[in-house]
Amino acid sequence: MDKTKLLKELRNKGYKVTPQRQEIIEVLTEREGHQSAEEVHKRICSHYPAMGLDTVYRNLALLRNLNIVSEINFGGKNRYELNRDGDGHSHHLICLGCGVSQKLDFCPLDYFDWNKVLKKDFKVKNHRFEIFGYCSHCIQIEENEGEGEE
Repeated sequence: MDKTKLLKELRNKGYKVTPQRQEIIEVLTEREGHQSAEEVHKRICSHYPAMGLDTVYRNLALLRNLNIVSEINFGGKNRYELNRDGDGHSHHLICLGCGVSQKLDFCPLDYFDWNKVLKKDFKVKNHRFEIFGYCSHCIQIEENEGEGEE
């Protein structure tokens, strides 16, 4: 989803399009993948040095609640990404070494046998699915470091 559509969606949901929100959405549209609030803040400070980190956090929380951004917790830090497909439904492989995340192009829950998983009536409203491991780059670094030991 492009910046113009995101700003229009924000207006349609009854929220003002403030310069701060515009800048946060701009930063998130410039780069794919998850960014921490601190990373977003750092990139905004060059244009808006007076914008505080708390403003970034409040606006990211609003955008998350409006399903404009998704949030994952990695390494004790929340990270945010635009919901480019519009539904906020995505799942990721997350590298424990470098922190890079890779979006899965399917929902693993589509393959669940819900009759086996749930023992009683239960209506799923939302879910998150992240798999933590190591990317090929970090595996290669670890293997190369291991060759020098003995």
